[in-house]
Amino acid sequence: MFRMKYMFATIKKYSQFHEWVVYDTETKLAKIGITDFCQQQIGDVAHVKFPQVGQKFKQLESIGELETLKISIDLISPFSGECIAINENLLDSSTQINENAEKTWIILAKLQNLNELDELLEKDQYLESLK
Repeated sequence: MFRMKYMFATIKKYSQFHEWVVYDTETKLAKIGITDFCQQQIGDVAHVKFPQVGQKFKQLESIGELETLKISIDLISPFSGECIAINENLLDSSTQINENAEKTWIILAKLQNLNELDELLEKDQYLESLK
């Protein structure tokens, strides 16, 4: 008997605001976090202000805030969508972001328009933009 296996993948993209998006083609959800470059530039994140779960947002809107001892920056949405969950591990301590920003998601969101992912940068394009 012939069985087909379905292949699911994740797609990682980057924004001009130094955020990364990992879109899961199986769940149709995306995780949003900041890049290592962003974390190094702003310093150690002391506190994260999250959007409300269920909050809808448009592309390029502020969906949260990262606070360091030196500065506070907005987390800018790389796409239109809805906040499905927040990384509750960051409520008490944001050390995960400081230790490994590229692997620490902040917000889990449902995309409203999948085509907006096409507007984001591939890794090599993002790295080139840092030069």
